[in-house]
Amino acid sequence: MHELSIAAELVRCVENHQTGYPGSRVGSIRILVGTISGVDPEALRRVFPVVSEGTTVEGSDLIIEIVQPSCKCSECGANGLAFGVVPCPLCGSFNLKIITGNELDIESIEFILEDDESIKSSGTG
Repeated sequence: MHELSIAAELVRCVENHQTGYPGSRVGSIRILVGTISGVDPEALRRVFPVVSEGTTVEGSDLIIEIVQPSCKCSECGANGLAFGVVPCPLCGSFNLKIITGNELDIESIEFILEDDESIKSSGTG
């Protein structure tokens, strides 16, 4: 189960980013997980509380947004094509590139300061 090491790396990344917000606690972490990334979102959800126990991330909400795969045609530029549909419905090319669906990214982290002021940090990973 590589989700255990993914959760550990997620905690490490969030803690590293948290140094920019002294005295804060982590309210939530929003991540993007592509359906063809090889990551099992439910397994990640299950191991996250165990891995984050005893860290500054403990008790935070892990919000997982699932990203469906899509492609772009390298010949005609058609974008947002359904994954697995070949050839390109517009030009007939087989030269398609996956543009979404492989993600495993931190979208945002919510830090909560002592006075309950919430700060969102986006695009951290």
